[in-house]
Amino acid sequence: MKKNKIIFFLLSFLLIFSLAFSFNNFQKKSSKLNEDAIYNPNSSSKNLIVHYIDVGQGDSELIQIPGNINILIDGGPKSSSDKVVLYIKSLGIDKLNIVISTHPHEDHIGGLVSVINSFKVDNVIDTGVNHTSATFKEYLKAVKAKNINYLTPSPGESFDLGTNVKLIVCGPYKRYNSDLNNSSVVVKLIYGSTSFLFEGDAESKEESQLISGGIELSATVLKVGHHGSKTSSTLKFLKKVNPKISVISVGKGNSYGHPAKTTIDNLLSLGSSVYMTDTEGDIIIESDGSDVNVTRGSPYIPGSSSTTTTSGSGQTTTTMGSEETTTTQASNALFVGSKKSDVYHYPNCGSAKSIKPENLITFNSVEEAKSAGYRPCKKCNPPG
Repeated sequence: MKKNKIIFFLLSFLLIFSLAFSFNNFQKKSSKLNEDAIYNPNSSSKNLIVHYIDVGQGDSELIQIPGNINILIDGGPKSSSDKVVLYIKSLGIDKLNIVISTHPHEDHIGGLVSVINSFKVDNVIDTGVNHTSATFKEYLKAVKAKNINYLTPSPGESFDLGTNVKLIVCGPYKRYNSDLNNSSVVVKLIYGSTSFLFEGDAESKEESQLISGGIELSATVLKVGHHGSKTSSTLKFLKKVNPKISVISVGKGNSYGHPAKTTIDNLLSLGSSVYMTDTEGDIIIESDGSDVNVTRGSPYIPGSSSTTTTSGSGQTTTTMGSEETTTTQASNALFVGSKKSDVYHYPNCGSAKSIKPENLITFNSVEEAKSAGYRPCKKCNPPG
C-alpha cells in the first residue's frame, strides 16, 4: 500500500511538472511581432474603426486599422462565439493580424477558440498567466495547433502598425495566478492625435500600477475596466486617462450589478460621454486621426426614457420620450441648472424639465457647475 502511494505521488508530480514546463516553453515562444503580414499599403480606407461587440457579460473589441490591419481584443464568452465569428466575417475580414487575450477568464477567451479556428491569425498577445480551466487549455491548444506567433510583452513595448498608428503595451506590471483581473493586458492604440485605451478587467490594484508605471495613459476613448465594476475605475486613474468617450461592455440584467453607479458618476464628473453595450448593442467609433466619431450607439443619460434605433447605414437616431421637454432635447450638456436657483441636475431630472428655456444654463462637468456656485440636486443625485 505504501509503495502504491509513493508511485501515485511521483506520477502526480511528474504530470504537474510536465504541464508547467510545457506552458513555460510556450510562453517564451516569441518576443517579436510577426511583422511580415502586418502592413498592406494598398488599402483604400483612411479611418481607424473600433467595434465594441455586444457579447453580453463579456468583452470583445475588433479594430480595423488603415492598411488592412485587423486586431481582435478578447472574444467574449463561449456562448458568443458564433456572433463574434459572423461579425468579423460580415466585414469581409479573413485574417486577424493580432489577437489579444487580456486574461484567461471565460467571458474574455471563451469565444477566442472559435475565432482562432475560423481565421488566419498571425500573432497572439497574452498576459502569460497560467490557468487551470478547460476553456484556457482549449484556447492554448488552438494557438499551438495553428503555430501562431505567441507574445507576452512587457509594459512600454510598442509596435508600429503602419502610417501614424502605434500599439503600446501599458500593462500588466505584475502577473498573479490568483488574481487574473489585475493581470490583464492593457494596451493603448494611437492614431494621429487620437487614442484608444483598452483596460481588460483591470481593477484598482492594476490601475494604481499603471499610474506608477509612468506610461502616458491619456486617451480619447476608454474601454472601461471590468465591465464598470465598483472595484475598477478609480477617480485617480480616470483623471489620468481623462477620456472624452467611455465604453462599458456589460450584459443586460447581469447578476453582478455591473456597471456600478460610482463608476458612471466618476466618468460623468470628468465630462466623459458614456456608452454601454447592454442598452446600445454593438458600438462603433471611427477616427480619422484628428477626431473621433461615434457612428453607432447613443450616450447614456441618467433617467432618460429615450430609445435608440439604428438605420441601415449604421447611423443612430434617438427618439425622446413624450414627457421630455424641448429644452431638454436641445441640450447636449452633461448637467443643467436654472438662473433662478443654485442646483444642477441631470438633463432628464424631473426638476430640470420644468426649467424655462430663458433660465436654462448648461455645464459640461461637475467642476464647471461647482465653480459657478451650484450644488448637486438631491432628487437625481448627480456626482459632486
